[in-house]
Amino acid sequence: MKTLSLLSSILIFTLIIAGCKGNSGKKGSLSSDTLKEGEKPVFTENGTLKYLLGAKNPDGSYRVREYTPDGKLYMDATFKNDHRNGKCTHYNKNGQPFSVAYYINGAKDSIETKYNEQGQVLALVPYKNDKIQPGLKEFNKDGTELIDKTTLQVKVVNQLARGGKYYLKVSLSQPQNDVRFYAAPESDPDSRQLLQMTGTEGILEVPVSASGFVARDIYLDAEYKTSMRNTRRLQKRYKL
Repeated sequence: MKTLSLLSSILIFTLIIAGCKGNSGKKGSLSSDTLKEGEKPVFTENGTLKYLLGAKNPDGSYRVREYTPDGKLYMDATFKNDHRNGKCTHYNKNGQPFSVAYYINGAKDSIETKYNEQGQVLALVPYKNDKIQPGLKEFNKDGTELIDKTTLQVKVVNQLARGGKYYLKVSLSQPQNDVRFYAAPESDPDSRQLLQMTGTEGILEVPVSASGFVARDIYLDAEYKTSMRNTRRLQKRYKL
């Protein structure tokens, strides 16, 4: 009986070791990565590797790698206080990145670079505090930039004499599908409001007091999807 018990223990130990050297994606296996000191694997209920959490740095930041169900690296990012904070790369199944972005306290900031499966740059998308900014650049397969000549147009409708109203009609030089128009005071551009649509135009009613316009300088924005499904933001400063 003692011999049988000893053999059973050896067999169980052998199976555990074999499991740790098994195929990528299985519990105990860390794909092509080597588990370093301080790193912690997180597995799914099916036993496949989901996350690999790195050891914390002196500044509190740590590395997080996310894996697909078949064990391929999907995301490699720097986190701090449970938010992405720094560089964040997402990968295609062929190992090539399809997006490299940067974050500050969980909000996307700076330039996001998008790639195709061959590693060529498709687009440079500017962000600030998790919001799309003007300046999108898109590229053809040969590397040349796609030029979008669409501009914001503003038409003034003065109805002060008849209805005490003053309007701005905002449109695009080249109509786009599902366009949205916004307006914000120059003093607080992040407080923009969505304009009501009439056909292809956005309508802004401008408040007027006895001394003139309540807001003197405003920003007018337009956002729409390009043929490459990126969001393009156009912005124009308008003086009343």
